Amino acid sequence: MFEIVFSILMVGGVGIIIYGFFQLWLSNRSKSWPYVMGVVLEKTVEKKICSSRDQQGNRYSYTEYVPVVEYRYTTESGEHISNRIYVGWNPNYDTKKEATEVIAPFSKGKETKVYYNPKDDSYSIIAHTGNLKEKAIIFFGFLFTTMAGGIGALIYFLEN
Repeated sequence: MFEIVFSILMVGGVGIIIYGFFQLWLSNRSKSWPYVMGVVLEKTVEKKICSSRDQQGNRYSYTEYVPVVEYRYTTESGEHISNRIYVGWNPNYDTKKEATEVIAPFSKGKETKVYYNPKDDSYSIIAHTGNLKEKAIIFFGFLFTTMAGGIGALIYFLEN
């Protein structure tokens, strides 16, 4: 049983690390993507009520705020509409103020730079991250893997 749990934890941690490095690579690549001018169609902050369970199994709810900017842009292949702000996913925030700050630079009806993937121009972003999100994913992947390895080694030595 120990081997199965240990393997799952290690594979999960390594998977998180690989995903983080892929996101970091894609984020860095996006900084050299071409851009066109697009038009902001809508900007808003969506409120999401989420639920989860604590360690005792009790259900609780919490609120997240999601910044949304919908924009239209045109490339050689045609017109596109997207709502992707950053490479990867658009983050959720604990406060409406934080989410509002993300969309503050964009105004409905105004032009904005739209960076698009030259290999797939339907994939676009309107802002570059400082790579903090990607580095955090990698850090937590290493932390998860290290903790799993340490706990696994401890259990192994205690049992033998």
